[in-house]
Amino acid sequence: MPRKQNNDRRPKKASRPRKNQVQQQLLQSSKMQEVRFTPEKPDIRFPLISRNKTYTVLQTYSSSVPDTTTAGSIRFNLSFLPDAVSLQACFSQYRIAAVRVQFLAPLSGNQLLTALDYTPSPDPTGDSDLLKYDTLQIIPAGVISERVLSPKYSLDSAGETASLSTAWLSTTIDDVFWNSVRWSCAGGYSAFISVVLNLRMIA
Repeated sequence: MPRKQNNDRRPKKASRPRKNQVQQQLLQSSKMQEVRFTPEKPDIRFPLISRNKTYTVLQTYSSSVPDTTTAGSIRFNLSFLPDAVSLQACFSQYRIAAVRVQFLAPLSGNQLLTALDYTPSPDPTGDSDLLKYDTLQIIPAGVISERVLSPKYSLDSAGETASLSTAWLSTTIDDVFWNSVRWSCAGGYSAFISVVLNLRMIA
């Protein structure tokens, strides 16, 4: 007589994963999370300064004199720049390639006289000293104007040369004055100065 099939058998319980399998699953999950949440590219790239390569940097600052000062010269100096300390730390040589001075003459009263002079000659004392320049510009009161120049420097007797130059200077020599915009006005002036620097790190 054939045996009666037992259809009431209960399903077997699922076998528990072994300890090694659990560890492998956790390890795989951890790897997937790392791949998922780690960016392919870094958030910030740190540029490297190449030796003997020239870099160009723009620096701006403001300048003004009170109405009690009637004449003078605007000279340019590495130490005047907002980021001078950082630039000195990153580069070994510099030169000033160009400067733009945007003048605002007094809103009322006297006109502003400006002229370009690349020599370290004495500062003007009044309008008469400016009238001799071929680069003279007369700015009416309240008018905005600008002067653009490629300044030059001249080291004194303690330096290497006394002739006008635009050659590279060490960034450690930050007290050399690059000349210059001469001005005269009984009411003083306000100006925004933009300086274009060439910088490099020599080997």
